[in-house]
Amino acid sequence: MQIIQQIGVALAISPRTALAVQRALVVAGMSEEVGGLRVTARATRRGLDYGFTIEGDARETDIVIRQHGVRVYVDPFSAQHLDGSEIDYADEDGDLGAAAFTVTLPKRRVARPALVA
Repeated sequence: MQIIQQIGVALAISPRTALAVQRALVVAGMSEEVGGLRVTARATRRGLDYGFTIEGDARETDIVIRQHGVRVYVDPFSAQHLDGSEIDYADEDGDLGAAAFTVTLPKRRVARPALVA
């Protein structure tokens, strides 16, 4: 996967994700020049929930990422939580109704405590 860096956010989408977005845009009656995939992160008690919707245009404060011929819209709050992530699309039986987008977060480096004698 290719990672695109734009205004402080690196986000990769798989070719399968791009194809799914292109299909969803057609179903929604939009073209790739008009619409895109909105990815949002919402804080919950258990961490973050990610949402995916097809929208006609970016909002004024969105970061727009173009990859594999499609646009991805990310608001600033979500961008900070998606930085370095990869978005993939799984469609096991070939039907859009049984499909899911998945977010793979980057592996964060955890500082190991130093032993002090």
